[in-house]
Amino acid sequence: MLVVADGDPGNSYIMLSDGTMHGLQVPSGFESGLKLVSGFTVSSSGVVDYTIDFDLRKAITCPPGQAPACILKPAEKLVDNTTVGNIQGAVDSTLIPAGCTPGVYLYSGTVTAPEDMNSTAASSDTNQPQASKVLAANTSTPYYYQFTFLSPGTYTVAFTCQAAQDSPDQADNTVTFNPVKTGIMVTANQTTTANIP
Repeated sequence: MLVVADGDPGNSYIMLSDGTMHGLQVPSGFESGLKLVSGFTVSSSGVVDYTIDFDLRKAITCPPGQAPACILKPAEKLVDNTTVGNIQGAVDSTLIPAGCTPGVYLYSGTVTAPEDMNSTAASSDTNQPQASKVLAANTSTPYYYQFTFLSPGTYTVAFTCQAAQDSPDQADNTVTFNPVKTGIMVTANQTTTANIP
């Protein structure tokens, strides 16, 4: 069982972009801890390599009136690291003019009309991203992104300069994606490089 020390910012907390720190609570956390969506088996004297994966935008909420605590939804995905791959790449600095908040969005399959993250979108909306990254410059590569723990298959990445405008709680039709790179193949135990453009 995995347990989060409920609500005490001294033990388990989240820091929001405005710098405020909130305790992290898990519903029924003291009784059952975090629940893993799938189980696993370890053979006698065996070794396994797993990661507990969750999307912070979907797994954590900070409802009004619940301050100072935020809630971590208790069901998380267990990923066997030997069955997943990664996508990484650099974004050409010529795509990033002054005033740009660069972001890269990840989509499952081939997506030619990518959308921003919208928590009210229908589950059948295949143009919704699986994840997104706001980019920051570093010393080795001007702008770098990475998506990890991906099931093998085909993916699309899309670039925007409007990452700061994206909100998962509402559709934001002003977010424009260009360029969009399709046909990125992910293979288990490998990292695929997909530079933009």
